[in-house]
Amino acid sequence: MTHILNNKLFTVFFVPFLLGALTVFAYAPFNLTFINFFTFSILLYLILQIKVKTQSKYRKKNSYRYFFYLGCAFGFGFFLFGNYWISIALTHEEIFKGLIPFTLILIPLFLSLFFGAAILIVGIFAEVKIAFILTFSLFFSFFEFLRGNLLTGFPWNLISYTWSWSTEIIQILSLIGAYSLSLISITYFCVLFLFF
Repeated sequence: MTHILNNKLFTVFFVPFLLGALTVFAYAPFNLTFINFFTFSILLYLILQIKVKTQSKYRKKNSYRYFFYLGCAFGFGFFLFGNYWISIALTHEEIFKGLIPFTLILIPLFLSLFFGAAILIVGIFAEVKIAFILTFSLFFSFFEFLRGNLLTGFPWNLISYTWSWSTEIIQILSLIGAYSLSLISITYFCVLFLFF
């Protein structure tokens, strides 16, 4: 296991991409919300590993770009599989078929920059403490808010949408809103990280 975690390509790109893709199963029609406990906790563990490795193995001096790469890989997997329907919608008219590569690759790549920026900021605070979970949740939710409002916004696949199957839980949306529920949910999903 240690040998695999020492592989930079595996740790920084492949595993986060896979975690982002698996997170999509928490949304409708699958509604496997429990997956978020594993995907977010493992993501935090990878952030911690990147912090440790950048201080000792990857470079002699600290390099925070790996946090950004890790966040972008997670976001790319998340948005590639979470927003596939955009490219399917373009297949109904012949003139829009040329836009399919744009929607399939460039939109998820652009949206992944928000996750990359969030993890870039929180990466330097990585440690197995509740303060890190709260910091991660706050910045991740803030960048979800930015994604949903900047450049006319793209508020699709917010973490709070993973509760769409539970009418009891989503009733709180009328009081606190979707972004606050995302903040609470991310904090809740990351608690498992404290036991790593």
